[in-house]
Amino acid sequence: VRVVREDAEVFWRKEAVVRLATLRYGVPDAAGEVVERDVRSERIADEALSAAAGQDPDASVRRLAVWAALNVTPKNYAGMEHRFQ
Repeated sequence: VRVVREDAEVFWRKEAVVRLATLRYGVPDAAGEVVERDVRSERIADEALSAAAGQDPDASVRRLAVWAALNVTPKNYAGMEHRFQ
């Protein structure tokens, strides 16, 4: 979250955008069978991604954040077990 909000380098903010887009839905385990869910962390990731989409000073970061929010979905997570903390 700090990287997407504060890093001076566009490259690292874009990397953070992609990671936040996936973290909005939990973190899969190494085997890809269980998704560990933490609603608070997911909400924080979603809010940071939304802020990047609307407020990043670089247009390419804003476009990537919008694209990531629309295209990185939990579709492939559907078959995994979800464990809430």
